[in-house]
Amino acid sequence: MGGRGSGGGGGQGGGGAEGKVRAAYDVLATRPGAWVSLADLRDLLSQKGLSRAEQDRILTSLAVKPGVHVIPWDNFKALTARDRAAALHIGGNDSHAIRIERQR
Repeated sequence: MGGRGSGGGGGQGGGGAEGKVRAAYDVLATRPGAWVSLADLRDLLSQKGLSRAEQDRILTSLAVKPGVHVIPWDNFKALTARDRAAALHIGGNDSHAIRIERQR
């Protein structure tokens, strides 16, 4: 999960900041619909100039869209400090991974 792959997310681009998130996901996903670490995603988004507050806003908005899944790790003992720092707090939980299905 979160390994740098060929992308292949089906061209989920779109415009604006949401498009940057989808494009960054495509870069990191090892295959379409793969789980990607939010820590890896946030690193790439920071390099693209998105602030943490903007990332939180966009990720929270994306999390309720069809085909987008944001989840906590099941094994909290496996979380690193980096994973914990990158977590997205939604629905009373800290989430650590994202999956974006191909848009049809």
